[in-house]
Amino acid sequence: GWMGTAAVAVVSAVIGAGAAAGIILGTGAGRPTLQYNVSVFLDHDASAEQKAAIEAALPTFAPSTAVTFETREQAWQNVQEMAKAVPEILESATKDSLPESFRFRTEGYEFDCGGVRAVRDLPGVAEIAVAQLPGNGYGAKITCI
Repeated sequence: GWMGTAAVAVVSAVIGAGAAAGIILGTGAGRPTLQYNVSVFLDHDASAEQKAAIEAALPTFAPSTAVTFETREQAWQNVQEMAKAVPEILESATKDSLPESFRFRTEGYEFDCGGVRAVRDLPGVAEIAVAQLPGNGYGAKITCI
C-alpha cells in the first residue's frame, strides 16, 4: 500500500470507478476481447535500480499499450481533476501521499494473473491494481491470488 490506507482506497476507488462486480468468465468462442487497466504502484522509497527491475519485468503482463510512468506530480494532477466530480477524494490524498506508478493496458478474454505473480513481490512494488474496463455494460476490479 501507500503511506496511508486512505490513499490506497482513493486510487482503488478511482481505477475501479464504474466497476459493478467481478465475473468469472468461462471459455468459449465468440466472446469479446476485454481490456484491463493495470497500475503498478511503487513504494515511496523505491530506488532507481528497483524501478528499472520492475519496468524490465512488465512485459510478463503482455501489455497491449505502451507502459507509462506516472510521477507523484502527475498523480496529484489526476486526483485534482477527479476531485471536480468527487470532492471527497481530496480529504484523504495529498501530493506527497500519492505513489509513483507504471500504467498500461492488457487485453484478453480474461485477465492473466501471471504478470501480477511475477511482479508483485519485487522490491519497490507497493501494490498492483487491475481494473477491467466496462464491457457489456459492466467493469470489474480484478484480484489475483
